[in-house]
Amino acid sequence: MFDDLLCRERVGVGNHGPVRGVARDGPTAKEGIVRSRVVVAAILVWSLLALVSCTDRGASARGPGPPRSALVSNDAGAQPSSSATVLAELGRRALAFVLADGVYVGRADGAGVRRITNIPGFEYQPDWTADGTKLVLRVDDGSGRAGGVWSVNADGSDPVDLVKRSGVPGGAADWSPDGTKIAFVGKRLGERFGIYVMNADGSDPIRLTIQAYEAQYPDWSPDGARIAFTIVQGGQFDIYVMNADGSGLRQLTRAPGEDNWPEWSPDGTQIVYSHASDLWMMNADSTRQHRLTVDAGEPSWSPDGAWIAFDCAPSSDADGGVCAIHPDGTRRTPILGRGGSFPAWRP
Repeated sequence: MFDDLLCRERVGVGNHGPVRGVARDGPTAKEGIVRSRVVVAAILVWSLLALVSCTDRGASARGPGPPRSALVSNDAGAQPSSSATVLAELGRRALAFVLADGVYVGRADGAGVRRITNIPGFEYQPDWTADGTKLVLRVDDGSGRAGGVWSVNADGSDPVDLVKRSGVPGGAADWSPDGTKIAFVGKRLGERFGIYVMNADGSDPIRLTIQAYEAQYPDWSPDGARIAFTIVQGGQFDIYVMNADGSGLRQLTRAPGEDNWPEWSPDGTQIVYSHASDLWMMNADSTRQHRLTVDAGEPSWSPDGAWIAFDCAPSSDADGGVCAIHPDGTRRTPILGRGGSFPAWRP
């Protein structure tokens, strides 16, 4: 297993904090460091097991928008709260998340964790349908150079390789609110990475973004009318929004650095997103951009809007793995009781 993980990942493990970047060898911007944290955790577990075994034998475009100087800083989320108190409040809320060998589902307090997928390749970026009956996820092949979008039932049954029908390799998929369509990052031969929408069965893929720039990380608005996503152009990463048919493109962020992973609040009034190595928040019209918490990435908003789960770096939390925080930046705490990445709250 150890050798297999090293062969599958082929990434460095120097800085385990979340970073964003365009991967020229994959269907979306590669979360190489986040994936590295998963592999590092697996290596540590493997090493511990090996040590125990030995002991037994011996006795991670520029356009309109507010200037960064106008943004509001909020460091309330930088201080962890009492884990026991917060986990009691989180109760039985469940999430999908990723470990080195697949996608898991478990409660925020770490109870009932179980693996639900067994698809050959590296499985990550899970996303639920609004009714919680299905997941869509990205699966990279053994080389890490080719990605595909798969759907599975909530218990992991009936895995379907949607690329076989769509013909468009991709990743970073997101269900439409009504569950009939999937937005994803795709790239046909000769294209730049862009935002596609296909039917839930993989049929009728349509490219929404143009070839003048790369686009990634789509997220449907709760009413299904718009899609937020990142445009990569001239070394700049910014959050944009467009109508669900690709029209009405509008820029939301314009700060130096990398803005990625936009995620709409359940009521559609706010968007949380990654900026550099932190999480930021803004209103859906791009106003009041402010930092939510530090050393964080890949956010997921709980269905009731009360919590945001995210990948958290060891430099901020000793437990690393996945954390949760209130949208006002309070009560940050590690959850799941173990490592992991790419959290997705179950409806």
